[in-house]
Amino acid sequence: ARHGIFCSTPAVALTRKVPLGVVRSMTITGIPISAQDAYNAGLITRVVSSNEELESETKVLTSAILENSRSVLTLGKQFLYQQMSLNIEEAYRLGGNTMVHNLCLKDGVEGMHAFSEKRQPVWSHTDDMFPGVK
Repeated sequence: ARHGIFCSTPAVALTRKVPLGVVRSMTITGIPISAQDAYNAGLITRVVSSNEELESETKVLTSAILENSRSVLTLGKQFLYQQMSLNIEEAYRLGGNTMVHNLCLKDGVEGMHAFSEKRQPVWSHTDDMFPGVK
């Protein structure tokens, strides 16, 4: 509201993520919140204190993401966003269906085999189903 425009569209997402009091304070006063306050409100998952720490943390997160199968991550992200608008029963049903689909992916099978064999997985990064699965 500080510049003559109330942040109505950002407030839609914010009110679904953080406590209403935090949203009210941000939107009514227009005063930015600190990184620590954003962390405490659940808006961000990490707080760093220097550029060097930011670079290091970015490398850690990037490496962790890149170790995963792109096809499995895509499936997982689609599920996360789809289930948010569902009631709990529908969300669990979708979660179960997504898990079954995931277990039929080449990379799902590869991940389970690699885990049980105590080795690093070799991802195909495709949506291909495991041979023999329809």
